[in-house]
Amino acid sequence: MNLAWRHDANRIWIVNVGDLKPMELPIDFFLNLAWNPAAWPVERLPEYTKLWAAREFGPEQAAAIADIVERTSRINARVKPELLTPDTYSLINYQEAERVMKDWIQLRADSDRVAAALPAATRDAYFQLVEHPLKAAAIVNEMLITAGRNRLYAAQGRRTTNDLSVRVRELFAEDAAMTQRYHTFNGGKWNHMMSQTHLGYTYWQQPPRNAMPAITELQIPAISELGVAIEGSPLPWPAEFSEAVLPALESWTQKPRYIEVFSRGTLPASYKISSSVPWLSLSQTQGEVDGELRIWINADWAKVPTGTTQVRLTVTGSGMGSASIALPVHNPVYPKIGDVSAGFVESDGAIAIEAAHYTKAVTSAGRSWMTIPGYGRTLSAVSSVPGEADSVTPGGASPHLEYKLHLFTAGELKLEAQLSPTLAFIPHRGLRYAVSLNDEPPVIIDLNANFDAEAWRQTVRESTRRSYTKFKVSKPGAHTLKFWLVDPGVVLQRLVLTTTKRPRSSFMGPEETTVSPAK
Repeated sequence: MNLAWRHDANRIWIVNVGDLKPMELPIDFFLNLAWNPAAWPVERLPEYTKLWAAREFGPEQAAAIADIVERTSRINARVKPELLTPDTYSLINYQEAERVMKDWIQLRADSDRVAAALPAATRDAYFQLVEHPLKAAAIVNEMLITAGRNRLYAAQGRRTTNDLSVRVRELFAEDAAMTQRYHTFNGGKWNHMMSQTHLGYTYWQQPPRNAMPAITELQIPAISELGVAIEGSPLPWPAEFSEAVLPALESWTQKPRYIEVFSRGTLPASYKISSSVPWLSLSQTQGEVDGELRIWINADWAKVPTGTTQVRLTVTGSGMGSASIALPVHNPVYPKIGDVSAGFVESDGAIAIEAAHYTKAVTSAGRSWMTIPGYGRTLSAVSSVPGEADSVTPGGASPHLEYKLHLFTAGELKLEAQLSPTLAFIPHRGLRYAVSLNDEPPVIIDLNANFDAEAWRQTVRESTRRSYTKFKVSKPGAHTLKFWLVDPGVVLQRLVLTTTKRPRSSFMGPEETTVSPAK
């Protein structure tokens, strides 16, 4: 709306709000912004939420409530709750589903602490304005992630498959109870305001009834049998026709990898794990498992040979024979940790960059870069200001952002730019930005090009527009990625540079790979 105002679209603003609740805060902000746009620049957005919280609940808990509301909105903005599926967040890559649930668990705990500290007179309002949106979304997220894990565990033959099916049923009932509480509290003041179905969507129109996600139950035999699963793969082992290969251990990130041992029968299963090298460390090497156990793997990096070492893990256990697991370990000769003090390093075949973490921002007269805190799916976003400025021809000293990189891989690279889904408001063409590597000429990209129906649907589902560019790198080492201003209104959230032909898949992509001098 600030962009619309800057372009003199100020005679009439219309907001489509079919459900007035729970949209109190956004409607409140929209009306205040429309009344006086100059009073609410981007820099003041966090202040607005605090003022709203202080008005509704008093100043003592205003900062904490504003933080809870903003975090809830940010997590929900990744993908709309009614569009979540059991497959949305990866269960095997980047610990993505676990990180999502960690966010929700922390939010619920923070909200419970605030609710306990509020005066009794404000607790009903807190429930319907803050607590219900948070907990209802948290329940839906946990239900669908649990349903996804239930399907994965069923395919792997885990004993705990049925435990997860029970948990999905519990969460489905908890969701109904949360809705019922909303409709009955305070004498039924808001009865029917949350009656719309929200589970079981198969296309844009709502289903007639809420439907629990499909679950699987297994007949578990009364045996002692061990199974093995690894990070990065849905397959169980032992497997006759597939080799188990873990994602690499890397000296730059020193991020541990994991395997899981699990029981396939009702009786506990024994396990034993051995390594082909003495400098590998495991959180457990032998024991008994009744359910499943995650075993973390790392290295004593002072003892790891330079270069790439292929390590072999062997798992033996009850009723399974053995499973052999390959683990590449990368410890490059150069650079060593500490040789590079800033920027981003290739890890696991990719470099992930939060837009606001640029190494250098180049500006020009009347043009600058603005960070929008808390906006986007992961951290924040960056856009050029002012939004009504003319377009720019990229190159030379024109405005751009620079990101220092260190690559261990040469060859073809694929850059994914994750941008906010700004509509093409410039007549007769889409919005443009440009990217380049090192001193190569900028490549201009139209983020609204090829915007067919499926691309539009994906953008709506994810609240993000993805755009791709390919580069060729002749040699590993230090490089500089540049993101150039062309048109105003382009909002960059994230950059992911992929160096492998088959990158690990996930909804949000890999975690940021920043150089950490403290390592």
